[in-house]
Amino acid sequence: MLRAPTHMLSRLHDGNPKIIILTLDSAQPDNELPLDQYVFQLVDDDHFTLVQAEEDGHPNADIHIFDLPPSNVWAFWAPGLVQDTSLDALKTWYANTGGKDLDAPIVKGSQKAVMELLLARSLREAQRLGNMNLALMRDLAVLRESWLNHVRIPAEIEELLANLRLASPRLIFNNSDTPDNVAISIESRIIQPLPIGARGLLGFDLNVIDVGAGSGILFAQLLARDTGAVLARGQIAFDALCPGWIPFRLQSASAASSHSLELHIWTESEIGATAPQIAATPAGLLSRFSFDPQANAVRSSQLLAQMLALKLWGGLPGVAMYTFEGELVNDQLTALEVPLPDSLVETVRLTREMTAPYPVFGYMERGKVLLRPLKAIPSAAVIRLPATRGLIEISCEVFIDDRRCEARHLGTRVVVTSRGVEADAAERGEGVLAATDWVELTEPLTPSRLIVRLPDMQNEPVDVHLFTRLPKPGPVPPHGRIVFNRFVAEVHAASAWNVSPIMLREP
Repeated sequence: MLRAPTHMLSRLHDGNPKIIILTLDSAQPDNELPLDQYVFQLVDDDHFTLVQAEEDGHPNADIHIFDLPPSNVWAFWAPGLVQDTSLDALKTWYANTGGKDLDAPIVKGSQKAVMELLLARSLREAQRLGNMNLALMRDLAVLRESWLNHVRIPAEIEELLANLRLASPRLIFNNSDTPDNVAISIESRIIQPLPIGARGLLGFDLNVIDVGAGSGILFAQLLARDTGAVLARGQIAFDALCPGWIPFRLQSASAASSHSLELHIWTESEIGATAPQIAATPAGLLSRFSFDPQANAVRSSQLLAQMLALKLWGGLPGVAMYTFEGELVNDQLTALEVPLPDSLVETVRLTREMTAPYPVFGYMERGKVLLRPLKAIPSAAVIRLPATRGLIEISCEVFIDDRRCEARHLGTRVVVTSRGVEADAAERGEGVLAATDWVELTEPLTPSRLIVRLPDMQNEPVDVHLFTRLPKPGPVPPHGRIVFNRFVAEVHAASAWNVSPIMLREP
């Protein structure tokens, strides 16, 4: 029914409002209309062909029959004597190809009738857009209200956002708290697979048992197993070693994407020198990270299922933390976070007797401690921390872990004391190194962070006392299960080791 050159099809099917003028000849009408207008000439009883402007420059031979009607047509205007049979054929074609009846009116007559129709349509469109804009503003107001008062950010997202801040370096792996450590001599290259990838790795600690004798150098190298590339290398002379943990550090946490790492340890020394000895520990369930026996054939068979005693440290990739000389570059990073291992948290002991027909105290799982408030006096438990060099802070999270709890203002507190101070004395402030105020829990499942900042660094064992209490003496509220978890110690970076960090540099 309608035909037009191929290059005009995209214009006739775009979203712009348009008027189609139906004429009997090819002359362009001299009309000024406020919309795009396209002139179609009736070439026989039921076919209209688009009339191109003379300056168009495209050939007339490439004529295409419409598969779909033009879009967003506001009116069909027939200023001449176009027969009703041709207009009826246009309506029939429109319904057959478009799937619905012709929705644009067909105007016959003068330009005034067309302008009146366009004005009425414009007013309707303006009113429709105004109503849509009003509905949009109403929806935005409802959405804003729901975000402010009804939508709670998931705990996982809050934790992710907290981890994105500039954070202190953190201990991410530690296999040194086993009693079966042995000393091995670095007489040949030791290849130790690491249980972490490269991204975020800041460094590692080795436990030196004996510094050796004579002149020589101990080398350490990080290697990407999947590519064979050397990521970093460091060294220290025998006479600079001292017994204990020796830190090896990158300037900033690695941004490399390797998923598999190896730590190579070896020595080069003069003839007659004695190689240093470092600690190894049973691999246990991490047997696939034990020594490579082919790389260290001199070891006895009993060491084949053992790993080096290691502490691995992580940080935010790309954030500069150390200078080439091993000094921290940011005062915010002078403290290192050391999560308390579950094996230590599970040694928690009750320091005031509690009896009830349901669980009121105990180590749960994954570093969680249950301590319910029951009586008129606070419930109390203690975790005894071993000596930690440079200890400056203890923190933990506490929350009500039962959403059915309706009690409000359940109190919690953490007190750090010297070793051996009883709970009653700690509550009275005797022998206390530092303590938090009483923190009230008001919403189930919403954690609060309890932070105990020590006034002075501690290198001796300390006791961490946990207290919970009811808001006032009376009946014990149901479901008032208070749980402590995520225990973290912070140590001062300059005081946690006997030596300055050995810097690992790219080769």
